[in-house]
Amino acid sequence: MQEQIEEKQQLMTLRIIWFALNCSLLVYGYGLFMAHKISYIGTPVSLSLFQQLALANNLLVLVSIYFHKNKILPKNSLRDRLTPYVMCWALNESIVVTAFAATFLSNDGNGFFYVVNASVALLANIMMMPRLPENYGRP
Repeated sequence: MQEQIEEKQQLMTLRIIWFALNCSLLVYGYGLFMAHKISYIGTPVSLSLFQQLALANNLLVLVSIYFHKNKILPKNSLRDRLTPYVMCWALNESIVVTAFAATFLSNDGNGFFYVVNASVALLANIMMMPRLPENYGRP
């Protein structure tokens, strides 16, 4: 019984961290908007090298999803899932930080790169919401 209470507390801690990381995606966008770096969102005509890297960064989502399915879900305890969860969330956060830097350093005011990368990272984070193992509570 004590073990189940501890696992539920660990799950709540993981969900708080997960929620804070998702909120940081919105804070980055709000910071760009307040710094007047985003004035419109439209398909860009030409791409700089840094902006191409920001879009290519979305491939990290595929890596994190693969890692999530093969390394996190088979684990039987929440304690074993902690490190892989944090690694996947860090990959998703790196996507958004790169898009934030690309948008902040560009002078065209187009928020396309940030919106695309933040949306992809947010969807990946939603897929990777912490859950209890399937066999939780069963002997």
